[in-house]
Amino acid sequence: EEEEEEEENDEIELRLARLEHLMERRPILLSSVMLRQNPHNVHEWLKRISLLSSSSSKEIVSTYSLAIQTVDAKASIGSISQVWIDFAKFYEVHGDLDNARVIFEKATKSPNFKSVDELATIWCEYAEFELRNKNFKQALTLMKRVLFVNHNKEKRINNASNTTKGEYDALLVQEKVHKSIKLWMFYCDLEESISPENARIVYERILDLRIATPQIILNYAAMLQESKFFEDSFHVYERGVNLFKFPHSIDIWRAYLTQFVDRFQDKKVERARDLFEQCCEQAPPKDCKEFFLEYAKLEEQFGLSKRAMDIYDQALTKMKSASDKIEVLDIYVKRAMDFFGVGKVRSIYEKIIEDDDDDDDDENTTR
Repeated sequence: EEEEEEEENDEIELRLARLEHLMERRPILLSSVMLRQNPHNVHEWLKRISLLSSSSSKEIVSTYSLAIQTVDAKASIGSISQVWIDFAKFYEVHGDLDNARVIFEKATKSPNFKSVDELATIWCEYAEFELRNKNFKQALTLMKRVLFVNHNKEKRINNASNTTKGEYDALLVQEKVHKSIKLWMFYCDLEESISPENARIVYERILDLRIATPQIILNYAAMLQESKFFEDSFHVYERGVNLFKFPHSIDIWRAYLTQFVDRFQDKKVERARDLFEQCCEQAPPKDCKEFFLEYAKLEEQFGLSKRAMDIYDQALTKMKSASDKIEVLDIYVKRAMDFFGVGKVRSIYEKIIEDDDDDDDDENTTR
């Protein structure tokens, strides 16, 4: 009986040990089931790798490799670029920088990406890896390598830009990544921290490629202002307002007009007038109020009071919002009283009453 009891105890302990082992392996087994259901789930692959953190390096590397070989980017859930990046960082954390570079190099040549942005992310992470390890020249070299392509490839890409959208979409991401705004912005920040003169070349290249955003225009002009190239910065603003229309150009116009007036004040009033006229003409009714008010302020400070009155009148004519009209009218009346007296104010109200009668709107008439 004692022997039977010992055997039963051994059997129980064995089964408990098996159960404990099974419970420990449950997350991995569940991960295997999830990946069999969808082998293109990037999040599940990354989760599986995190579960293997206590395993051998060989097993972790093998899992990274298997994930990269298995996932089809076009059918994936999540970004395959994250697998490449984490794989390279795994080597970096363990001090193996050479193998980290090997992974990054393989990633940049892989055609298995869902979008250009995924490949651009790889290049940015590659450069940041070099920066973390104090290899500043190598980081710059990487950016130049991907953005300033050789002559034959450039020619092929330029020809591709004249193709249909379907043909362009069929190109490899490597043939389109040189126009990634993410890469150009990263490169700009890198060059600006080292050499503002080289940063100018980068910004000009962005403008030539016609991939600039309003924020890039503002950043470029701000950099030039910091370096005391004021006229060059105004030229950049001019290119920006020609490149973008309202509402995308509104911040460019704000910065351009404010800095131009602050810089020249009463020295270039005619040029400032031309800029304000251009802006107020382009601005839609809902966005024009602030520019008309600044234009009138310019005339009051450095120009002619009569012109300021005309500008307020133009603003009331163009604006559609009742609240905006009331705000401008209050300012208009106050300035008219200050500069010309009661007679001018009377003529303003008479005109408003006539216009309100035409529009069947008696709010301003009551005022």
